[in-house]
Amino acid sequence: PGVTISGILPSLIVAIVLALLNATLGLLLKILTLPINLLTLGLLGFVINVIMIMLSAEIVAGFYIRGFFAAAVFAILVSLINYALHQAFSEETSR
Repeated sequence: PGVTISGILPSLIVAIVLALLNATLGLLLKILTLPINLLTLGLLGFVINVIMIMLSAEIVAGFYIRGFFAAAVFAILVSLINYALHQAFSEETSR
């Protein structure tokens, strides 16, 4: 209920914008905050992902997030879907 995407085209644009943000600004933030991220056992990395999602909502018209909690739930769902797709389509290397 806290995330609204108005159609197929905005969802594709969100995917591209989020990928670009994570590859550039997100990576830079994760490198700069590495010591704190180690102390928080990765929690800061999750917060950075949530901030990237909220930033992409500000950039893309047709993608709206109600607040930080909704963005956090969205980040968890994106992570679970990413994990499932990775498991489904990656080659099995260890047996």
